[in-house]
Amino acid sequence: MAIRHWPVGERPREKLLARGARALSDAELLAIFLRTGHAGKSAVALARDILGEFGGLSALLLADQRRLQSLDVAAGHLQDTIDLISQLPQFPDC
Repeated sequence: MAIRHWPVGERPREKLLARGARALSDAELLAIFLRTGHAGKSAVALARDILGEFGGLSALLLADQRRLQSLDVAAGHLQDTIDLISQLPQFPDC
């Protein structure tokens, strides 16, 4: 089911705005950055699959380009997303 059909309080972006980043799971956080899923798979489900493939967010952030390209997502977009996520600790006020 597409995230837009979820109850408002369960949607990652709305949950982020209402309760803050700490209320999000790693999959929900990654889903926000991914922005979209695949046909029949929400961004959260896709994020869970990616995190499962890599063993977690930390391993994903350390993955090389070749490994990212092996995933069934737009590798360039995923690499850009990971680069952005890895830069966030430099901005403690975010």
